[in-house]
Amino acid sequence: MEKDNSGKVGLIVASVLIGGIVLIAGFFLLGYIGIMSMEKEQRGYIMLPNNYAVYQSAKGGPGPYEIALRSDNKPVVNPNVIEVGWDDRYVFFKRMDGNLEEVGILDTKQHNVKTMESSEENMQQLHADFTIPEQITMHKIEQLWPDTSHMR
Repeated sequence: MEKDNSGKVGLIVASVLIGGIVLIAGFFLLGYIGIMSMEKEQRGYIMLPNNYAVYQSAKGGPGPYEIALRSDNKPVVNPNVIEVGWDDRYVFFKRMDGNLEEVGILDTKQHNVKTMESSEENMQQLHADFTIPEQITMHKIEQLWPDTSHMR
């Protein structure tokens, strides 16, 4: 008595086809992400500590600007950053969200961001919350961009 293996063969063929489709889709996705990353890098960036950078969010610039981790280019601070200042660990920024002006801090070692409505008291609160003893000088992005950005 012989066994009918056609069901097993069909299952193997279907698995190989599905695996091939997933593999090809994965390559296209990685290629797309790589192309988008290269495109963002070509627009220029300002290096920040611990592999973070300020990027132009769109072609044609100048601006809007966002802060992202260079390894994945996903924004950690949404576009419309207008000022930035940093030391070896912290990045202070000011951004506009419609009519609301925000200040914030990015802890580049802990990878966390805190934003508040822009005011001198809130800046002092951010310094206290993150126990930063000294002031970090803020600079307008447009003033930094042509001189310190890495244009490709």
